Amino acid sequence: MSRSHPPDRGAPERLHDPRGGRPLSTLTVEVLFALVDQARYGYEILKEIERQTAGASSPRTASLYAALHRLEEEGLVEEAPQAAQPGEDERRAYYAITPAGLGALRQEARRMARVVDLAREKELLPYAAGEPRTAVS
Repeated sequence: MSRSHPPDRGAPERLHDPRGGRPLSTLTVEVLFALVDQARYGYEILKEIERQTAGASSPRTASLYAALHRLEEEGLVEEAPQAAQPGEDERRAYYAITPAGLGALRQEARRMARVVDLAREKELLPYAAGEPRTAVS
């Protein structure tokens, strides 16, 4: 199930942020990124995290489901209705990112971009070839 999200115009999110603007945990970011393109069930989320991180992150199943439960309570993900494919377990729960989850992920991506900019300004990271050197805002 492919999803289409509205483009981010850089405007502040107008949705309620249950986290109060605090940075997201690494696992939360990984889960939300795994759900941006489509709804997935637990094992698919684990595999997508491993793929996205080139194997650098491989959360334990219990940690993933605890995170999904917390993210569901915070309104960042929701259980998505999904028809079981032939041969699949019909009890399998699929999860999808919510508009609030997408907003929180965008906010976190902007925060991380500022951190990378600062690291470059402090010469902790190199600038990419041809990349303009900008001041951190």
